[in-house]
Amino acid sequence: RDVIDICAGQARLKFLSRAATTTTQKTPQLLREGNSVVLEVKDLCAYADDECSADEENDEKSKVPWVEHKFAIGDGTRPEALDEALLKMRVGDIAEVKINASSEYQLCDALLPETQTMNFTALFVVKVIEVTDDSVTDDKFTMSHRERLEYGKKMLDRGRMLYLTKRIRRAKVMWDKGADVFSLREPQGEFDKDGERKNKESFKIAHKIYNNLAMLHLKMENYTEAEAFASDSLDCKKDNIKALMRRAKARLNLNKWDEAERDMDTALQREEESNLEKLKRELVPLREKLQLLRKQQDLKDKKDGFGNIFKKSEKNTYYEDDDVAKENEAFPCKGQSKQLTTTQLDWDEEFKRIDMEEAEALRWKGMKEREHKYNLLRYAHDPEIYMNNDK
Repeated sequence: RDVIDICAGQARLKFLSRAATTTTQKTPQLLREGNSVVLEVKDLCAYADDECSADEENDEKSKVPWVEHKFAIGDGTRPEALDEALLKMRVGDIAEVKINASSEYQLCDALLPETQTMNFTALFVVKVIEVTDDSVTDDKFTMSHRERLEYGKKMLDRGRMLYLTKRIRRAKVMWDKGADVFSLREPQGEFDKDGERKNKESFKIAHKIYNNLAMLHLKMENYTEAEAFASDSLDCKKDNIKALMRRAKARLNLNKWDEAERDMDTALQREEESNLEKLKRELVPLREKLQLLRKQQDLKDKKDGFGNIFKKSEKNTYYEDDDVAKENEAFPCKGQSKQLTTTQLDWDEEFKRIDMEEAEALRWKGMKEREHKYNLLRYAHDPEIYMNNDK
């Protein structure tokens, strides 16, 4: 398509020209995160909301000079919407990128939000000139161990900065990328003596990313994901008190009360003496909530369960209302048993159906199958005898 909505509908990519190809020349690959690119860009923000005629607008836009830009896709120095648009472009493409006013997709990760202006509609024309470095940072399978560590640390730090500047959605994107890289573990065993060491190095960064994602999912009330990421963090570092507390909160909301209480007790056992009193104060509201939830469940069970076991059911019974003893009475005073409608089975038809099912089963199993194989062998040995017997 020539027009594509990007950035959750808050930006638009409109192709003005596609990369030229020939029968002997392959179509250029799509750009990827980590590619170092050279672009020529026209800044048309001044014309984004103009109401002039198309001819006047085109004349004015044609006078705007092209400006060269060199950067790596995803390095945070350019608006997020531009990075997303470039991932759908190839060398030689020319496209118009329009970003809605007040959209956070206009922001650059490397700059503080208060230093950036986004109260206008952003409009650019982008021409991809070349890729100077085709290395990528989004393929965990081609990365070396050292490259994964560096990439994970960069995603951790960028996510922290974005979180501190209240850009929660963007922080989650960074931490998700870091978590994905560390989902790949090095093999451990006699054939790779360094596997255990490499994994321990990865765990030092990975447990922080998993823990931060658990925190974000708790805030978003995604309790299943919060529990999973907290567990991942604990797999990397079992004495991570924050991860234990976050998993306990998630499990409380998932009605896993015994597991939540176990996490609280484990946190108390593993916390350092100097921080023990602070942790106990943090646990007070959690234990109060756990106690309240259990009390509410007990009341519900009493109301819906054993508390009503001897009371009259609202469902249909085998007795008329007058034939059921009233409260504090041993026997009913009047009434007759309900006359139930009976259904009489046709037993001949029922036995016939059962015989047919058994016959069908025996056709493929047991004696019928063995008889069939025997006849085949007999025919192969002496066809004439078989045919005579068949008559």
